[in-house]
Amino acid sequence: MRSIMMAAALGLMATPAMAVTTSIYVSGQSGTYANNSGPGPRDPVSGSTPDGDYVAAAAAGVLKSSITSDLPVNTTGMYTVSGMTSVVSFTDVLTVSAPGLTSGSFVASLIIDGLLSPRASSVPLSDNGGYPNFEIKVELPDLATTVFDFNYTASNQNGVVGGAGSLNGMRYGGPYTGTFNFSIPFDTLVGQTVKVSLTCAVFAQTRNIGDTAGGTCDFAHTVTWGGVSQVLNQHGNVVTGVNITGATGANYAQSFAGAVPEPASWAMMLAGFGLAGAALRRQRRALPA
Repeated sequence: MRSIMMAAALGLMATPAMAVTTSIYVSGQSGTYANNSGPGPRDPVSGSTPDGDYVAAAAAGVLKSSITSDLPVNTTGMYTVSGMTSVVSFTDVLTVSAPGLTSGSFVASLIIDGLLSPRASSVPLSDNGGYPNFEIKVELPDLATTVFDFNYTASNQNGVVGGAGSLNGMRYGGPYTGTFNFSIPFDTLVGQTVKVSLTCAVFAQTRNIGDTAGGTCDFAHTVTWGGVSQVLNQHGNVVTGVNITGATGANYAQSFAGAVPEPASWAMMLAGFGLAGAALRRQRRALPA
């Protein structure tokens, strides 16, 4: 099983290396488990820890993460907590060019496919609960501007499933899958730095004897750059024949969906780490407040 999981991990990032900045950061109640950044794709990180299980990967145009954290049944009646967070991101400098074009904006998109699964016991009814959360952001660091911000938290507190979230500051109640658009301004004389990040997190708490809680934030199916649908010039008119390239010549006018690895390898890894994580979680002790 271990050799199969390693082979799956190595096969995850089969996409060509690109000289963009990518990063992976994973932490939990017990400390930091991964902190890896640099040019090109980040090798997938994965593991089973006292706080839960994780897998994460980053490359130009493609972000993946899955976090699972569970508390054992509370046998002491003492307040216990568990939590993990994963942040994956890529940053590139985009240049827009076309004859006669000096500035304007373009409408780009992200293809999002994720799942939040909170878990909590319903008896006895108390303040125990699982709270998986995600946030997807598109930022322009040079302008200190966020052009896309999608965040959502699901909960299963007192055995009742609920959730709340927002999309660019507006309340959002739909699914976590689909194609989402945003606008990026540009100046053809200055490359526009664009950062895309995915945060996956799970927090769980129990208070009374018999409580158990946890959850999963699963974006192993990905957040992907979906290409550019429209370009406007400085007068607000639609223009065609525009090139939008990254620092290494990557064509951001096109979707990166074709570069997303098949999710079968992720499913295999998650199944393996789930078995190992279950054994670890049985050994956890309740944490005093």
